[in-house]
Amino acid sequence: MAVFTRRELVSTFAGLAARGALRADDAKALVSGVDHLKLRVANSGASMMFYYGLFGGEIIAAHNSTLPDTPLVNEFFLKIGAPRFPYLVFAQVRADELPGLDHISFLVSDSVAIRSSLEHHGVPLMEPGQWFRDADSTLVELMPSPTFGIQAQSSRLALPMNLRGLRPAFDAAAVTRFCLRSHDVARSVDFLRKVFAKPSISALANGAQAFLFGHTVLEIRPIAGMQNPGLERIGVGIHGVTLKQARRILEQRGIQPRGSKDEVLFRDPDGNELQLIAL
Repeated sequence: MAVFTRRELVSTFAGLAARGALRADDAKALVSGVDHLKLRVANSGASMMFYYGLFGGEIIAAHNSTLPDTPLVNEFFLKIGAPRFPYLVFAQVRADELPGLDHISFLVSDSVAIRSSLEHHGVPLMEPGQWFRDADSTLVELMPSPTFGIQAQSSRLALPMNLRGLRPAFDAAAVTRFCLRSHDVARSVDFLRKVFAKPSISALANGAQAFLFGHTVLEIRPIAGMQNPGLERIGVGIHGVTLKQARRILEQRGIQPRGSKDEVLFRDPDGNELQLIAL
């Protein structure tokens, strides 16, 4: 569950009605991919070790924050596999927050044009002007270019000593898929279609819809039961093993996999679901 400040709640509610007014002929931005996904976690170091122990990758440790007016916390940036994006960010949860999805960042061709379109239709923009909330109040960031590795040197922290000699469980290719829960899939899809130019959209089972942004799939799924909007699943592509072998490797690491014979699912320390995808 996301935790908002009073200021953010006021902005969010003020813009809900305006979101429905977005028109298909407005200025839109082409999306070349998902740059990163940030998660608020109970222990940022433990989450980083969990993911790195499974998938390896490049790590940057930093004292950082999402928005300029929020306190700094310890964060770990993890780029899995060879592609420059997407990467994951694990941010230490603050005292007044709960673990969960912090924001998703898109790479766009013209962030100025899309900001102008959103502003024109009353969708609240958050300082420094490259942030807004989607139809489910998920915080969205617009980025003009890939950002992994550009974190200020002055904010970087030393990496944990216990990383030395740690051998990842899998040869991971990339984070290939993110699944988000939505109160209203049709509304969420309509919003993204009107904001971003010419997205590739596919219908999936159980009322879900999938967007292809570059090489990353963003899936929007309907909420089940008493769930809240947020992150449903992270999919990671792996090389060199079958799903049966992947199950055995997880069990050897003390992780209990689940799912059908055609899928391998398990949870991270904060309960987020992961899926291994054999490439």
